[in-house]
Amino acid sequence: MDGYLKFNKGGAQTAIAIKEALPIEGGRYANVDVTFRAAKNGTDPMTVSVVIEGEGEIVDGVSATQSKELEPFNNSDKTIPWTWTDMKVTVKGATANTRIIIGATPFINNGFKSVATYPDNGKTSYYRWFMDDLKVTRIETK
Repeated sequence: MDGYLKFNKGGAQTAIAIKEALPIEGGRYANVDVTFRAAKNGTDPMTVSVVIEGEGEIVDGVSATQSKELEPFNNSDKTIPWTWTDMKVTVKGATANTRIIIGATPFINNGFKSVATYPDNGKTSYYRWFMDDLKVTRIETK
């Protein structure tokens, strides 16, 4: 687990964005797979989503710019080893201008603003989760 990232400690909600332009030549586009491993912290009721800005479309997403909710394994049982969940989202038609963002779904759905409470019980929200092995792999170029 060396090198993994922890998100949303202490209620400070965040996301990660790939800021560098994708290495896709001008006038061309590519289909890419965004893969990573994720784990949720204990019983935090959270899911992760991938969103894009710019050109491209998320394959099988809830919209062209947002993936379905991805649910990491619940690591609340301290009697079993820590478990990571492999995540994969495909983006078709990505260009150098496509920006990929990954974060807790409630944070993304709230316009990248912290969500103050859990929707179902009014308790303070954390949506804590962990990420490792983030990769963007070109699967086809046109």
